[in-house]
Amino acid sequence: MIKTKVIAIFITFLAIIFTYLQATPHSRFVDDKASVTLPKLDGTIKLEQINEQNIILSGVLKKGIEKNNPDSYFILISVAKMPFSYFGISINPPSAGPWNVTTPGHVDPLIGLPLTILFENKTLDSANIKKI
Repeated sequence: MIKTKVIAIFITFLAIIFTYLQATPHSRFVDDKASVTLPKLDGTIKLEQINEQNIILSGVLKKGIEKNNPDSYFILISVAKMPFSYFGISINPPSAGPWNVTTPGHVDPLIGLPLTILFENKTLDSANIKKI
């Protein structure tokens, strides 16, 4: 009889724990931060996780931007290639930005990947994303 009660209490205890864990939101990504320093373009790009689904991408490139055409310049992370115009990055040669844009994504999986700035298909600068 006592053995049955102990087992019933243990199963109830586990059910309560698992129910609570499922109802708790996982916020392990929030406040993740990373950055990239691009020496050839004298620039820095920062990534910050602001909630479960979005990051803030901010930065400035101080030199090396020659044409005032945001559709010709790209940010390439791994295989994702997006033009400056997608992020609303303004160009005023020889610089681009500063910019601060919210976009869907997660910082954590990007850490260690290369971030490359392209002009058409030519690499202007590249560096790995580092956690800060």
